[in-house]
Amino acid sequence: MVEVSQQLPVGNGYGYRLRTNLSDTQIGDAGLWLQNSRGKFGLEASRDQGKLNWRLSEMGGLVWMKSHVVLSRWLDDSFALVEVPQAKGVRVFANNQFITTTSRTGLALVPRLVPYDRNTVHLDDTNVPLQLGIDFDEKTVVPMPRSGVLVRFAALKLDGALFTLLMEDGNPVPLGAEATVNNNTELFQVALRGEVFVPNLSFPAKIRARWETGQCEATVPSAPGREPLPRIGPVVCRSQQ
Repeated sequence: MVEVSQQLPVGNGYGYRLRTNLSDTQIGDAGLWLQNSRGKFGLEASRDQGKLNWRLSEMGGLVWMKSHVVLSRWLDDSFALVEVPQAKGVRVFANNQFITTTSRTGLALVPRLVPYDRNTVHLDDTNVPLQLGIDFDEKTVVPMPRSGVLVRFAALKLDGALFTLLMEDGNPVPLGAEATVNNNTELFQVALRGEVFVPNLSFPAKIRARWETGQCEATVPSAPGREPLPRIGPVVCRSQQ
């Protein structure tokens, strides 16, 4: 007998098996399996003395947790339901292994966690849109046997911009100056070349910058176009007494 096979991965992927008898070509079998976040699907065929048999299979599960209903793989051990609001296609890792990506509703199911032990879950920031602010801190969960836990990652749509603030003489606002927008109390640090990033704002935007020896104000009436997180400037920041 000769056999060639590949096991299914821990995450999404496929596996196969091809087996034949070199002394009797009338005996053999083959199988192809696909595994994704919604289940395991298989196609198998066998031949014995000229008779061909084949079989289609599907195995999956259904999770209802915290008002979320999710189709999943077959669950026979501990698992986690990952929630990343408004974030589609974010890669999810468990115990440093890639498992799946979030659905269009920002959900992903992570099977095969180790019960009574520390399991780590984290997100990959690759290809995440700039206008989406996500908590990428690693989470640790210790699930009970054959039970699930909900893992939430904060996600917020950013309607911000990167401003370049210049003084009236053409020099940038000093490095380290503190800026506020629309009289809010939240402070933003001015970086090199007078750049300051504001994650969320509304227009018209009134920016006030302060440093040890002075202060200035600038007003931006509207955003230039619909580009996410646009670069705005240079903006003249006029000195104030």
